[in-house]
Amino acid sequence: MRPRPLPAGSLGRARSTRTCTSGSPTSTARDAAQADLFSYAVVDSYAAAFRRTGFADEVDAIRSAHAARDRATALAAVSDRMIQSIDIVGSAAEVSAAVTAYEAAGVDHAVVMPLPWGTDRDRVIADTLAAAAPGA
Repeated sequence: MRPRPLPAGSLGRARSTRTCTSGSPTSTARDAAQADLFSYAVVDSYAAAFRRTGFADEVDAIRSAHAARDRATALAAVSDRMIQSIDIVGSAAEVSAAVTAYEAAGVDHAVVMPLPWGTDRDRVIADTLAAAAPGA
């Protein structure tokens, strides 16, 4: 969202980030994030990636509950830490801070994918994009 000029012929570093502005991580967005990450964690390739990035306990609990056909327990196994590391859910200031942190870590282009969770999907998308915009 905040492009930096790169030398001709060079490749930039991009980081795709899935974001949603929301009042708090316990809102509707948190429930949606749990369902979203659950659907990835039950796929072997995503489960392996999540394990490599520090979420082995969550993945094991999700998959164990899923195998037992206990969706509620599987969803509950998606931790707030996992949500905030993969799907950034928070206030406009938190979303802006996350994009800024990526840039500070050397990302040239943060590719923001708004997650339209909530009753007013258009408003969530607009708020998320505004929060991630340059100067936000």
